[in-house]
Amino acid sequence: MSLLPPGFRDPSESAVYDSILDLIGSTPLVRLNVLTQDVPAAVYVKLDHFNVGGSSKDRIGLHILREALAAGELDGVTRIVETGQGNTSLGLALAGARAGLASTVIAKPDLSPQKLNLLRMLGVEVIPGRFDVDHDDPEHAGGRDAARGAASGHVVEQAAGGREQSRRPLPVDGTGGVGPDA
Repeated sequence: MSLLPPGFRDPSESAVYDSILDLIGSTPLVRLNVLTQDVPAAVYVKLDHFNVGGSSKDRIGLHILREALAAGELDGVTRIVETGQGNTSLGLALAGARAGLASTVIAKPDLSPQKLNLLRMLGVEVIPGRFDVDHDDPEHAGGRDAARGAASGHVVEQAAGGREQSRRPLPVDGTGGVGPDA
């Protein structure tokens, strides 16, 4: 008796993709059969860790990038700037790298070494942010002014709950400050 299910696919029959971005949004689903045999409904588990960046934030990063490009907020020289923990930053970096756009992440102090290495591997400029300073301080990890050291760019911020808050480009003024009036 074989330990493999009868429908086990031959790896040589795998699909071939032209871009890593083609994989985003095709997260595998697995039907739970044994654990839910007494449940009167089909139960599925979405395997987000199989996404290219390891989370569901790949789709968000690609969506933000597509919207910004369609709205004319990004061009071939605009830098993507994100102040985040890693998953959205990684999703934006993946999409940005494929689109040929430079990215900067103002990294929170507790960014995992694995995410940091992935971001750097994708060519992202990583600027360490801090939590031990006032939120208005330009070195604060989550503040809008943290983008000061990143030059002019398309700043992506997230509100509580991980929702996108602002996507407009914020030009750098003569002092290096970032803001809508700069």
